[in-house]
Amino acid sequence: MIYPLETRLMNVAELTDPDGDALTISSDGAGTWITCTSDGEEVTVGPFPTGALKAVLAEARLASAALRDAPAAV
Repeated sequence: MIYPLETRLMNVAELTDPDGDALTISSDGAGTWITCTSDGEEVTVGPFPTGALKAVLAEARLASAALRDAPAAV
């Protein structure tokens, strides 16, 4: 029996700072992985369901904006 070759398109975004530390977010149909690289060490977590990760990041962004826009305590 011949099995079809499964092809998955991987979407990757990477941010690197001047010191060479990097944050990489990779996603495909199976989910999303987050990789942090610093001083030659690498840690990857995932896969997370992409929709759930988007919802958490959107909520964090809203919370961050609310804190930023809140009046200062006296």
